[in-house]
Amino acid sequence: MLKERMGRIIAFGMSVFVLLLTASVTQAAAWEARGKALFEKDEYEQCIRYLDPYKKDKLAMLLLGYCHLQESILTESKEQKASYDAYRERISEQLTLDDINDVYYFVNQIDKPVVVDDASRLAGEIFDGINNVDDLERLIPFMAVEDERTRNMAFSTVVRILKPKRKYVDQGGTLRSKDVKAMSSQALINALLDGIEASGSRKALEMIEEPVLAYVGNYPSEQSVKLEKKIRSEVEKRLKRYPDSNWYSAVGKER
Repeated sequence: MLKERMGRIIAFGMSVFVLLLTASVTQAAAWEARGKALFEKDEYEQCIRYLDPYKKDKLAMLLLGYCHLQESILTESKEQKASYDAYRERISEQLTLDDINDVYYFVNQIDKPVVVDDASRLAGEIFDGINNVDDLERLIPFMAVEDERTRNMAFSTVVRILKPKRKYVDQGGTLRSKDVKAMSSQALINALLDGIEASGSRKALEMIEEPVLAYVGNYPSEQSVKLEKKIRSEVEKRLKRYPDSNWYSAVGKER
């Protein structure tokens, strides 16, 4: 009896938790939709008043900041500009790759050119802050978006992450297991090969080196032929310098 009673109590508690969580998500969706609608209708002052209770949320900070920015442009108000600057400083310190879709919402507000330019810079700041090999997989979706600038930022970020790793092997070192796993990921390599026409993608593939050879033949093009030739040349140079090496270890250590 006691066991059954405890089971009912736990089940009831879980039901309450799910209901509260659903209500919270629904409430968030409601204020986000309302805030965006006001922003898109250029009702900046009303949007600022409406979003004040949510100003600790990062999307709300973005909306509030850009409402103040728009008001400062349209009224030449120094106070509005100061408010925008304050929000901009706060949000710049907090944004991560998890927030990129919210930032691109503003990049797409084409009738607000100053907002578009600033949001594009914010997106660049987010990509500039990505330095961990563990984030390579999270960059894959951005290699296939329609916006060319975003694709190029994703490719450039991959190059920046891979550059010290290829340099380390060139200097006689061995990469960590997680480096090997991330760099040889079929999903990553295929995503880069899909974007092979971009110079940043080709550079990243060259830095991955030998693992690319298993897939490049599936992407017949002039660029893929050149890339395969380039990689094979780099492999030959590495083996000449380090005869016992593999693509991730100058001494041939196995992972």
